[in-house]
Amino acid sequence: MKKRKMYSEIIYFIAITFMSLGIALISLSELGLSMVVAPAYIISEKIDGLTFGRAEYMVQGMGFCVFCIIKKKIKPVYFFSFFTGVLYGILIDFWRSLWGKYMTIIIQSGKLVLGGRILYFIIGVICSAFSVSLFYRIYLYSPVYEFFVKGVSKEFGIDVIKFKRAFDASGLIIACILSAVLFQKLIGVGIGTFIMAYFNGIIIDHIGRLVDKNIIIEPYWKNAEKKFEL
Repeated sequence: MKKRKMYSEIIYFIAITFMSLGIALISLSELGLSMVVAPAYIISEKIDGLTFGRAEYMVQGMGFCVFCIIKKKIKPVYFFSFFTGVLYGILIDFWRSLWGKYMTIIIQSGKLVLGGRILYFIIGVICSAFSVSLFYRIYLYSPVYEFFVKGVSKEFGIDVIKFKRAFDASGLIIACILSAVLFQKLIGVGIGTFIMAYFNGIIIDHIGRLVDKNIIIEPYWKNAEKKFEL
């Protein structure tokens, strides 16, 4: 079968759409979020008027500042990652509000029934993994979390997989501490968190192979790719 050519710039918008949709669905399932986004969700649950999406780009903004301090320099192009994080947060709020208004078929007495929650979770995990596999294949920056891992591991010559695991584990520890301090119970961390911790990498890898088998991704603006090198 002939591979279809797609441009990185188009893939970027597809990836950010599926990433925000996936996280929104996982959050609505209430089965537990991924380790890196759980802290933002916990903060949003505590502060009135602060949406999950806004909390996400606030936390990512702090991560971006830490990244710049570690790098000891700021390139204007780095801010594109924060821009992606803001767009991602806005879309999370959009999807969550849309689902709250229209997706009532699997809601019972104001709460999602278990079957609906599991369905939300599975679709959300697949959407999220699909988006990450796409971001790995384009030059445009992903939201700050993955950008941070990629940039810091390259700066210090650390294996990116090992650093990613340590980064995720740190997110889980922070989420547990925030839950204990703010709610005296676990919020945003559940069985789904641990399922994703184990299976997410495997799912991303399989989806990535399918993408490589069917699509050729290349930049439309070839000169722009060099400017995004870390």
